[in-house]
Amino acid sequence: MNIQETLLYIRKKKDLPQRKLLKYVDSSVYSKIESGRKNLTFSELIEILTNLSIPLDEFSKYFDNNSIGKTMRALLEDYKITPNDLVIKEQIITYFNQLYFSRNMLLEELSDYIVIKTLFSNQWKEIPHVSAKELAEIFILLKEKKYYFHYDYAILSNTIYLFNDDQIEILLTKTFPVKDMKYRNAATKEFITNLICNLITTFIRKQEYEKCHDYIELAKKERNNYDLPFKIMLTFLENMIAYVQRRDSKSKEELEGAINFLNSVEEHELANALQSELENVLATNKEPTIILRNHFNKQY
Repeated sequence: MNIQETLLYIRKKKDLPQRKLLKYVDSSVYSKIESGRKNLTFSELIEILTNLSIPLDEFSKYFDNNSIGKTMRALLEDYKITPNDLVIKEQIITYFNQLYFSRNMLLEELSDYIVIKTLFSNQWKEIPHVSAKELAEIFILLKEKKYYFHYDYAILSNTIYLFNDDQIEILLTKTFPVKDMKYRNAATKEFITNLICNLITTFIRKQEYEKCHDYIELAKKERNNYDLPFKIMLTFLENMIAYVQRRDSKSKEELEGAINFLNSVEEHELANALQSELENVLATNKEPTIILRNHFNKQY
């Protein structure tokens, strides 16, 4: 559905007359909006949604703005459910082959490009790894920005583990503390969550535990802005650091307890990611498990 069709759909579901939605104009004006004969201004949309009692972010989930990124997110959702489906694999590869890397490409497309590479380059021979040239271009792109929005965090969360220590320090000074947190939606916050988790596990692998503790403290400053899974991941990472340093039984029990709790509340995807991350950290010859809750979240 497009925006106009979505407005009609929701109005019908709520059984409201057109005159109730734009109160200070003739009902024919609203009729023209629904039929596509009048352009819809943002202020009109906000007034209509207020009268429909539906927030903008919820409304946006009902319509398809023909974004190719929406197609990609649908494919990733299907992949999560049936990862061995060869048709879905072929569709993802086909979409990937339509993308041509450039610093000037749409950030949504660049985010998809990077997601596909980080998720599938170790699984599918058709998908290459992120190249050194691409990584250098991404670093310049992110370094030059004065303010990060949704897709900036998406790209950084998927590449943070690939940068060298000096590059990480430069990018983190631009990233944290997160500006205007009150305006960030849940999807963006999840990208920031992924960024913190992938950052910390990168330095666990490098056995640079002092930096791990520094980034844990940095993350704690943000914890009140995030959901319960983020707080569980943060505690999980603290215990992982303690366990890889000392191999104490208490930390191992805490790690297993966090995974069991997530499974008990049916956060199986996150539980599996943390289980894989723990196993991979302990077997240092393996590639990292990049925590990507958000890529299977239809909000973003």
